[in-house]
Amino acid sequence: MNNLASTYGALGMHDEARKLQQEALEFAQRVLPADHPNIATSMNNLASTYGALGMHDEARKLQQEALEFAQRVLPADHPHIAGSMHHLAVTYNYLGMHDEARKLHQEALEFRQRVLPADH
Repeated sequence: MNNLASTYGALGMHDEARKLQQEALEFAQRVLPADHPNIATSMNNLASTYGALGMHDEARKLQQEALEFAQRVLPADHPHIAGSMHHLAVTYNYLGMHDEARKLHQEALEFRQRVLPADH
């Protein structure tokens, strides 16, 4: 579902992508264990489409939830946590929350520098 939704998004069919990503998230929440990392991925995918549709406040809420979820279920040094930070920081910029975006981008950068090899 997420692959097709991604293709919809690439084609500019964001409403169709949103519907399919919402369905994918609901499916993941229903069939996967409650702490499965793919749930956070589905949240971030849907939030990205919200952003493409100009629904930045909805994107921010879902990205915050995805970040908190990832921090709860992934190892503390998992690079996907930094990715979730980055997504949320980008949305902060769209919302004019530039100081919050700067701080979170800085935190994500420091996180990546701490957990990834120097040549990554």
